[in-house]
Amino acid sequence: MSKLWWLFPLSGGLYGLAIWYLFDRFDEHSLLFEPLVMFVVTSAYCGWFALTHGRFFVALALSLAVSLLAAGQVAVFQHIVGFAHVDDMAVFAFFTTQAIWIGASIALWRARHVATDIEKTDALSDAPSGTRSDDTQHRRILGVPCWAIGPALWDIKLSLYFGTVSISVFWIMAYVLAELFNVVGFYAFMDFLESLLGGSVLSGAAFASGIMLTREKPQILKVVRQVLGTLYRFFYPVQAAGLFLFLLLGVLGGWEQLLGRDTSIGMVVLGAALWISYLLFGAVQSGATTTLFGRWGDVVFRYSLWMAPVCALAALGCIWLRVDDYWLTPARLYATWLGVYVLGATLWIMRAGMRRGDGMIPRLQRAFGQVVVGGAALAFVAHLPWLDPFSISAFSQKTRLGLLDDIPRADLAFMARNLGKPGEKALAALRGAHPDKVADLQQLREYYPLYQEPDTPSFEEIPVFPQNNAYSERDLRKLMDEDLKYGRLFCDGDKVEKDATGSGHQNRCALLLIDLDGDGQSEAVFFSTRNYAPVFRFLPDQHDWLKLHDMYRETGTDDAPTDAGCPEKR
Repeated sequence: MSKLWWLFPLSGGLYGLAIWYLFDRFDEHSLLFEPLVMFVVTSAYCGWFALTHGRFFVALALSLAVSLLAAGQVAVFQHIVGFAHVDDMAVFAFFTTQAIWIGASIALWRARHVATDIEKTDALSDAPSGTRSDDTQHRRILGVPCWAIGPALWDIKLSLYFGTVSISVFWIMAYVLAELFNVVGFYAFMDFLESLLGGSVLSGAAFASGIMLTREKPQILKVVRQVLGTLYRFFYPVQAAGLFLFLLLGVLGGWEQLLGRDTSIGMVVLGAALWISYLLFGAVQSGATTTLFGRWGDVVFRYSLWMAPVCALAALGCIWLRVDDYWLTPARLYATWLGVYVLGATLWIMRAGMRRGDGMIPRLQRAFGQVVVGGAALAFVAHLPWLDPFSISAFSQKTRLGLLDDIPRADLAFMARNLGKPGEKALAALRGAHPDKVADLQQLREYYPLYQEPDTPSFEEIPVFPQNNAYSERDLRKLMDEDLKYGRLFCDGDKVEKDATGSGHQNRCALLLIDLDGDGQSEAVFFSTRNYAPVFRFLPDQHDWLKLHDMYRETGTDDAPTDAGCPEKR
């Protein structure tokens, strides 16, 4: 083991300390919070996977450049779009694209040095003999052999898995020791474990220790990669058979049902194309050098490669049918970019697999390396200034609504609540052109047409006790719409009795405003058919709600006389 092994857990603890400091000292709405968190996380990733390869100062410069670029992209996004009044799934997609191009850029650096290091001969065994010179002369991207990009990306992913497992093992051990110390009256260790500072520092150190293990024992990664690749070689034919049956049913009349569904169904079909491609990406890492599925199995496999592009085309068609009705939104833009990428990637992989002659596996490995680089480039370009989905969607919606004589208020409310700063600017432009049709920005954000959905009880249908309380209707609606959006799904019960008119009491939820800790401010307790009730505290300076904990009810009391929505039992 290297003499400098202790730098990994030390750096993990320091990174954990930095994350704790940011969450403890900075408000989540601060302009510096998100960029600083991104800088710390990216620098930790680069430090663990880039600094250990190549020249130290060159790797350090690369790590610093990638970390600053990632933090800068978050800062620019926050300035142009902002994280307030933006859909949560779109924010998740933004950070996912960040992770893609950051991870791929460090994988390129790692692949370059692992593939060219004469001491890493096992890495060259991933490509059959006779392909090294071909890679050297014709199959390189930024000096990196294309076939080496896939294994490097898999090694990084498996190292992160080992880090996660290390955290689990550490915390089991730590809590066992803490319980032993409690027996003899030493409670300080348990208190430190349960503190945010202790949890962040120790989790960071444990995570880095797991990564250090894969660095010191790199053969572990190769063995695990080949085992998983062999498993994926088994699952790929099963997935391919299911996908073929899906396409067959579509040809026999199922396409009309598919194209008549909403955008989310298109994402399901796109996910199927992406998953079968991912299975193939894993299968080519199994260490096989001649055939993947046997001589005749490879013949069938080659002709199964057309199914993923067909699914990607079907998904794009389903998505753009909705775009034709409502034009662009951030979700549809993300889905479109992903669909175009999956279509292009699967066609490129099909080209590599369908070529005649020997060497199918090396060709697929090179194709997947090129696909990874293309995906990283698309993920980076997708959030360049004013090319982000929110700015494009705001322009699209402003153009669409400007062409209508009667502007739907629900569409204006969507722009106010989900498109961030570009949506605000678009609404201001629409208000200037149609002052009598576009309401004030705050009024649009308080307009909630979704409360009339039949599957979810509306705000007016959920009783609030006491009715005379210190909270405004706007604050309570915010609690219902954001924090209790999922919890309101549990307001219907199977054991609902019917009254004399024959109609059932469908609502079994209630909101109780009561001071639980004696500080003079009432907390909000939401009761539903679940056996626990979440408790929220109101933050007056932010006009937001913070979840504190859950209060668990006694099991088996769903029919108790105190249940909401059953006045005949009270």
